[in-house]
Formats: sequence, structure tokens, C-alpha cells
Amino acid sequence: PVTEAGTYYSIENGNIYMAVINFCDNTAQIKAATQWLEKDAAESEAIWKVVVTHQPAYFTNSVGGNDPVYEYLPDACEASGIDVVFSGHDHAFARTNPLIDDQINEDDGIVYYITGAIGSKRYPISTKDKFDYDTIFNYLSDSFSATYLTVDSNMDEMTIKMYELGNEEPVNVHVIESACKKGDHEYIYDTDADIVKCSVCKESYSEYTGDVKDKKDNEYYFLAGKMQTGWVTVGEEVRYYDAD
Repeated sequence: PVTEAGTYYSIENGNIYMAVINFCDNTAQIKAATQWLEKDAAESEAIWKVVVTHQPAYFTNSVGGNDPVYEYLPDACEASGIDVVFSGHDHAFARTNPLIDDQINEDDGIVYYITGAIGSKRYPISTKDKFDYDTIFNYLSDSFSATYLTVDSNMDEMTIKMYELGNEEPVNVHVIESACKKGDHEYIYDTDADIVKCSVCKESYSEYTGDVKDKKDNEYYFLAGKMQTGWVTVGEEVRYYDAD
């Protein structure tokens, strides 16, 4: 992995896509990184999409130089289908509410973490004049010894627990449901298997009804699992689908 300021990369492991954006010295670097993120994440069919950054978008230290990250990162994450963002830099321990456009969205919002610190270095929480803390933050603390997080995921859920070192019980727990569990599948027609599937969870739908495309972007219409050809009435539309 690259580590220089402004660099970025991604990896996939099992059902998780993770993009890493290193420390950015200036606006041009974070702008380039977020433009890359939108394109790179769109190519992944992983169930979970995670971003790791040094600087947080929803920051707590007013002099930490994070304004460009806030300017570009949330929009890019929203466009990329990101589920969760983990950051450091501010030496606070925080979790946001699920957010879209700075507003709570329990169904589709992205959760942002500031992962705390291990040593004694702390920065004051000083951005109440920039963010509506009641809306943005679900948990926020600068009073702790040392911190860590655990992340567990399966096809349906990702569970994130925040711990203070020495305590067996987490100080905060958040569970994210996958889009597939919520019924938001990415349908695609598998031409080899002659069936409609979800490109993410790979589940097959033998009774699928609706519009769908294949990997080459060809369009089809299925009714109760049967591909329709010739003249087809869909709602108020009359369409023609070639048999080929």
C-alpha cells in the first residue's frame, strides 16, 4: 500500500470493499482522492463498502485542517454507496448518526467514526459553531484512557462496537443492515444461467418481474421469471423486445 500524503488505494476481502485515503495536505489532494473513490467503489460488487481516512469529514477539532475533507468526502461517499467511514486525526471518540446531506437518514445514511486514541494526546472538541451536534453526533467523548473498535459482518449485518480499554462492555454499538437485507437488490440478468440474480448477494429470483439489464447493458423485461419478447405492454407503455 502507498502511504504518501494524498495517495489512496482499495482492497477487497470476502464481502468487504475498503478504500483507504491517506492524509491530504490540500484541497486538490482530497478532491482527486474522492473523484477516484466514486469510480473505484462503483466497480465493486461487495456487500459492504468501507472508507478509511486519516482526517474525519465530521470533525471535532476546529484547527485540524479538515474543512476540505468535509467539503468533498460526504458527497463522494453518498455517490459511492459507502456504508461506514473510519477516521482518526482529531483524537476524539465519536460516532455520527446515519447521515445523508448532513441530515439523519436511518434507512440509507452513512455512519462516520472518529476512532479515539491510545496515548494521552487530545484535542478539544470545538466545532459546535460548524455542526449541529444534536443532528450529527450519536456519541462523542474526549474523556477516555485508550480506545478500540471491533467490526463484525455477514451477508445481512455489520456490527460495530466502540470500547474503552479495560472495559468489557462497549460504550456504543451500532448495527447496519445490508441493502440486500432491506430488499434493495442490484438485479442483473445472468445470460449464461438464464436467470435474474442480485449482483451483490448472488441470490436468484426465478419469479422476477420487472426491467433488468445484463452485464453488457442490454435491456430486458421479465414477467414472473419469463423473459418477454416481441410487443410487451408495461404499465402504459408498449415496448418491443427483440428475441435476440
